Amino acid sequence: MHKVIAFLLLIGVLGQSGLGQEVRERTDGFLREVFQVANSDTALKDGPYNLFYKGEILEKGHYCEGHKCGKWQYFSFGSFFEYEYDYDADSLTRMVPHEDASYPPGDHPCLFNGSPFIPYLFIVNNVFFPEEANSQGLAGKTVLTLEIDSEGIITDRYISQSNLDIFARVVLEASQKFPSDWRWLPARKKGVNVADKFEMAIIFEQ
Repeated sequence: MHKVIAFLLLIGVLGQSGLGQEVRERTDGFLREVFQVANSDTALKDGPYNLFYKGEILEKGHYCEGHKCGKWQYFSFGSFFEYEYDYDADSLTRMVPHEDASYPPGDHPCLFNGSPFIPYLFIVNNVFFPEEANSQGLAGKTVLTLEIDSEGIITDRYISQSNLDIFARVVLEASQKFPSDWRWLPARKKGVNVADKFEMAIIFEQ
């Protein structure tokens, strides 16, 4: 089975805000952004921002001259709430409880700086189901582990679990293509940012 991914990039002016700022839309496959741009520099997002996947909300917040500001809310596939982060206070304000761990106030695990669905979607869109596995009717699960430093930057990546080497290879290769400007919110312990791991489980099904 071969998969061809087609991307459509469309930027259009939808209207004007009350402050005279342009409201724009950008579409990339099933992802759709709706945002305002600064009057002084239309390359900068400035104002309310929303990101949708197939019409379902993934991210909503506010930009201040190209930087995230105030409280942002992030959702997984199906618009299920995941967490809220206050960029002005540099703190996590709400998070869905984790089944395997609990965190005292002010502490949290490593989080993708955006909807947690985005990295998964990227992997899915950049992984070709191996022909060898497809012809043999094979399926399985591969876990990609990212080492994230205290600045929110990937320092290492590896496959920590996989039932087939061929699945491990294609997932690791896809992760090498992550956009260079992606950042993670580093884990916080006792109020201090610390290095941590971020895991992604990818399921291969026929």
